[in-house]
Amino acid sequence: MYSLTPSGTETVLHSFGGYDEPGAYPSAGLIKFGSLLYGTTVDSVYFVTPSGVFNVVHTFAGGSSDGSYVYAGLTDVGSTLYGTTWEGGGTGCGGYGCGTVFWVTAAGGEGVLHSFSGGVGDGASPYAGVTKVDGTLYGTTWGGGVHNGGTMFEIDPANGEEKILHSFGGGIDGAGPYAGLIGVDGTLYGTTEVGGASTNCGSGCGTVFSVTP
Repeated sequence: MYSLTPSGTETVLHSFGGYDEPGAYPSAGLIKFGSLLYGTTVDSVYFVTPSGVFNVVHTFAGGSSDGSYVYAGLTDVGSTLYGTTWEGGGTGCGGYGCGTVFWVTAAGGEGVLHSFSGGVGDGASPYAGVTKVDGTLYGTTWGGGVHNGGTMFEIDPANGEEKILHSFGGGIDGAGPYAGLIGVDGTLYGTTEVGGASTNCGSGCGTVFSVTP
């Protein structure tokens, strides 16, 4: 983890340890939460002070009660941070679990808000984080859904109630959304890795889509 001034002065604040230690391989950026900076590694949530003091807030255990493999960053809703895990939360998806939406507090409390089940009724394997729009969280899963091409979902942070808004069908519709969503004037926008109208790239070269809540 580093800091960089506009004039180009770079400082390493923290060097992450090996894979056998909590806090290694960060894939996502940071979020300012109070006076601290919070982020994720593949197996943990951590915070770091602007001076470089590092602390692991939560280490993911996987299995049926917790998520595992975090690739996305965090979203601040009030006094709680929310994120996603690629696996964990059950025994589906080859026994590794189909992923979760989780919450974590500054004090280190953590829980699973929703465990994805895959199949036609739910998404699976969220790679991106969640986006807050008017108190509701929206996100994408890479797999699952009616056509197993991924989904777009909404979830209530207050009670964990989840709803699939769209199942990607491949072809012109697109499939395999890796990235998150952005809300613009009541409409959500995102991208899919494959699909679309192009006949190039084998399964299509991807799409930019919009969807209303």
